[in-house]
Amino acid sequence: MVELKKLENGTTLIFEDVPSSETISIGVYVKTGTANEGDYPEGIAHFIEHMLFKGSKHYTRQQLSTEFDKIGGYNNAYTTKMYTCYFCKTLKRFEKKATDLLLDMVKRPLFLEEEIVREKKVILEEIKMIDDTPEEWLMDKLENEIYKDQPLGRMILGSPQSVNEIDRATLVDFHEKYYQSNRLIVSVAGAYSESLKEEIIEQLTVEQSISIDEEQPNMHFVEKKETYYKNELEQTHFMRSYAAPSYNDQHYYATNILNTILGETMSSKLFQVLREEHGLCYNVYSDFQSFHNDGLLTIYVATDKENVDASSALITEVLKTLLNDGITQEELDDAKSHIITSFLMASESNQNKMTRNARSIMFHNELISNEKFEKAINQIQLKDIKEATKILLEAPYSEFILTEK
Repeated sequence: MVELKKLENGTTLIFEDVPSSETISIGVYVKTGTANEGDYPEGIAHFIEHMLFKGSKHYTRQQLSTEFDKIGGYNNAYTTKMYTCYFCKTLKRFEKKATDLLLDMVKRPLFLEEEIVREKKVILEEIKMIDDTPEEWLMDKLENEIYKDQPLGRMILGSPQSVNEIDRATLVDFHEKYYQSNRLIVSVAGAYSESLKEEIIEQLTVEQSISIDEEQPNMHFVEKKETYYKNELEQTHFMRSYAAPSYNDQHYYATNILNTILGETMSSKLFQVLREEHGLCYNVYSDFQSFHNDGLLTIYVATDKENVDASSALITEVLKTLLNDGITQEELDDAKSHIITSFLMASESNQNKMTRNARSIMFHNELISNEKFEKAINQIQLKDIKEATKILLEAPYSEFILTEK
């Protein structure tokens, strides 16, 4: 059973009871990501995420680490374009300690000067790590160029220059503005107690918030082809990205299935044609990601530089064949089965339940149950896949290549 509760101050609480479980997963989701940074230095949302582990009102940096370790908890955080998540998974006997740690660090961070100086160095090293990972570097570059000078084009980690611009006053100001109660979703899944639920409600009810007038503007997709060069690359990395549906677009589920058929599995069209039939690559896939009003479907292949043109031509051929010849009912049924099975298997995990419930509220403004998701997928017909393919091929696209100098 899933219980949804909204406090007067705007905080959303989600509780999914799993009585037979020995564990509990608790997540604090802040509806603030890189796309919300506005005039703040690029990467500040991610910087905040790091700093919340560096000391809060009741716990020092060392105490936060020690206390999480003492309860054997798996705790982590991550920043996306649209939200930031802080979570912990532990045994149900430690539910209150885990919750206290999470809420204190999210709501009452200290932003100590010495910790800020030290964490800048850590983030600069993280940026270097991405620079040394061609696939990740090219994906970041792709989104940055496609949404040039727009909210979705901002780099999650920022740049060395923007990171060095961030100081304590800027961090405090951003946290006070964007970590208010009406931007918080607390999602709990597992064998929680009634007293934990009451304690969370009591802790978060006292917090008040000021509404921020924010719109979710449509992004302008920039069409371009660009080649970048780096030393000591064994392969050339190729990406082609198409403008795709948003989360709430009527073609969202059809495009999700299309992506599976195109390049998400070993039996997918791209894998079979580029790798199995032509031996052009080891790694090839497609990825579909959606935002509030926009989306991207990106095709990636890593291959020898001599094979890039052939790979690009085959990708185009695969897409045109999908449009002209369509797919069989068996292929559609297989893709549906893969998606539904993956979704239901993931739902056995409390951590995935926690994430699914929070994202459902953030993006769809309702809880998407297993039954509702399965029904939405099963309603898609062959004509819907053909329409989704047609829309994709008529959409603007960009190509980016990273190769050796």
